[in-house]
Amino acid sequence: ALIERILPAKSHFFILEKATPTLDSMEHFAIFARGGNVVIQGTSPSAWTVGFNHYLKYVCGVYVPKSGPQSFTLDTLPLPKDTLQGTSP
Repeated sequence: ALIERILPAKSHFFILEKATPTLDSMEHFAIFARGGNVVIQGTSPSAWTVGFNHYLKYVCGVYVPKSGPQSFTLDTLPLPKDTLQGTSP
């Protein structure tokens, strides 16, 4: 729902996949390109959300404030060149 709200015209380019939890139980995400799509793997919906925000900030150069994401349009959807990884609080 978050991706559709923020990028309604491009939401179909995203694939969300469940990631395997780690032994330390930390929530984590990975972002990478596959077949022209952006794949976000996460251990939970909150990890997907943090991963999507990470993609917007570091791949697209777009900041989405936590106080209220608004919808916007990207002319092109850049694909990550490398796998990006992180943890979710």
